[in-house]
Amino acid sequence: MSYPREHESAPGCRPSFLFADAGFDVWAMNSREITRYSNHTTLSKNDPQYWKFSFDEIGRLDVPAGVDHVLNATGADRLTLVSLSQGVATILVLLSTRPEYNDKINLVVAYGPVANVSHFGSPLSLLIPFTPLIATLAYPFTMAGYLEATKGLSEFVAKVCEILFNGEACSLAITITAFSSPYQLNEPPQPGFDTATCGSAAEYLIH
Repeated sequence: MSYPREHESAPGCRPSFLFADAGFDVWAMNSREITRYSNHTTLSKNDPQYWKFSFDEIGRLDVPAGVDHVLNATGADRLTLVSLSQGVATILVLLSTRPEYNDKINLVVAYGPVANVSHFGSPLSLLIPFTPLIATLAYPFTMAGYLEATKGLSEFVAKVCEILFNGEACSLAITITAFSSPYQLNEPPQPGFDTATCGSAAEYLIH
């Protein structure tokens, strides 16, 4: 599974938990590191080259590595990929650039697939033409190209979501930025907002 918003729901609402409870052998994949979990054995996260990647590298390199790891560990011949949004884009990259992996995957479950954002009607789409400029202006505040979300910021977001309108403000933020309806969010308000602000590579935003 490559399902980036797993942390925004209670266990009973998370696909990975639901599939596991139903008897499926579930493997979750974190395709690229974020600073709070960064523990690379040979590369330095302070090197700007460390963060120069986008969804195409994830699709060509990370996803196939994950597929091979699961197949080698389980002895299975094929597996099912379950993914959301950007994760679907990486799978599309994999299956189009490395077609031999079509024989290793029996099914792709694509939630909210996205590969091109130029047609979005959300208010956030108004910012898309200015993404390179925004990333350039933000770069001096990054860590070698990584837009960090500090622990203090995460705790602040969690507290605001807890107090302000009983979580409705954060539901609105998700609606605006994730192109979804607030009625599609689980209730009570998500318990994982404090871990949602994990940051991203500036290169990713530009791409």
